[in-house]
Amino acid sequence: MRTIPIDTSRLRLMIGGLPTQATNQDGTERRDRDGKGLVNVPMVVIVDGTNAEAFTARLPRPVPQVAPLTEVRLKALVAELESLGWLRHIER
Repeated sequence: MRTIPIDTSRLRLMIGGLPTQATNQDGTERRDRDGKGLVNVPMVVIVDGTNAEAFTARLPRPVPQVAPLTEVRLKALVAELESLGWLRHIER
């Protein structure tokens, strides 16, 4: 799957809620390429003082327990092209 790296230098990122286990459509645990279980972490992002937007980051376990609205920094943030299909729809 193709990914696009995201520059996080202008972003304020905060935890938006409690993490939940990432699952496949059949209900099985979703895993990364290394076989680690994944969790969905609700996030809130503010870009240079604009309105807040919410998204979900999928991270490998273990994920440290962090209180909601705690500001965090991500080492690497990428968008998966498969999950961006709606962009093509908006551009038409």
